[in-house]
Amino acid sequence: PITKNDAENMVNEIKHKTFYTARGLKIDTNLLISNILKLNKLIKSNKKIVELDINPLMVNNKEAIVADARIVME
Repeated sequence: PITKNDAENMVNEIKHKTFYTARGLKIDTNLLISNILKLNKLIKSNKKIVELDINPLMVNNKEAIVADARIVME
């Protein structure tokens, strides 16, 4: 399990700390942090999930979109 502080630290560790949309608008990283916490909640609520891969996760200032995901369950 991760906390909001853990999620914030993960985002802050990314080399490019300022995120921009395709049109050059700065992205609010709180949406990214919120989605990390939602994924954590999903994994905690489903003990059969042993692996989760999302690539890419596209984020703008309104939503986060999973383009492709792979979930491995036991």
